[in-house]
Amino acid sequence: MRRAALLAALLLPAGQVPAAEGPVVLTHGMAGISATLTLADAGGGPPRPGEVALLRLDFAAEDGRPARGLRPAAWGERAEVQAAACRERVRGLIQARLGRQAELDFNGWQLAVLGGNGAVYALDPVGGNARTRLLAVVNLAARAGGYAEDLAREALYVALPDRGEVAEIDTRRWVERRRIAVGGRPAALALDPAGLHLWVGQEGGAGATAEVALLDR
Repeated sequence: MRRAALLAALLLPAGQVPAAEGPVVLTHGMAGISATLTLADAGGGPPRPGEVALLRLDFAAEDGRPARGLRPAAWGERAEVQAAACRERVRGLIQARLGRQAELDFNGWQLAVLGGNGAVYALDPVGGNARTRLLAVVNLAARAGGYAEDLAREALYVALPDRGEVAEIDTRRWVERRRIAVGGRPAALALDPAGLHLWVGQEGGAGATAEVALLDR
């Protein structure tokens, strides 16, 4: 825990190294560890207000090699504080005291559950005080088959065998974007390594076809 607190504290007082056309880079060194935070837009340029920003966090040892055996944690806040106050703030965040939430928490994650009742449940396994928190319910009104996640597009594709369709879900807002009719009984989904196409296979049985659909995402 102490090591995680130290690494998180490294980021908050970091100095900015601007780049004319590139991403914003924040660097700081302490206790033999250097931390580098890179902020960029989806195309690798500087982040812009109101648009999605990509965050990358790198740690390195004094000799430049990757730092290993660490348990980093990261939060984002707009307030500027002194180093001593920063360490106390990080300690409170790690201990998850009531009312000590940061403006941005980069340590959480979400879980999608395909229910047997035709709904997709978005859960926050770590954000609740005592139990898992339900974030949203996307009602597809049909039994879910296979699925595939597209991180770059922030999308979850779910096959609906009984409808002959594939549903695309926005995983940022947890709403359905569209339905794609493929026919037959779609089940197995796979996104190609380049992220350009979605392959849709059939589950077999009555109503299935012998075709594999190729969708341009």
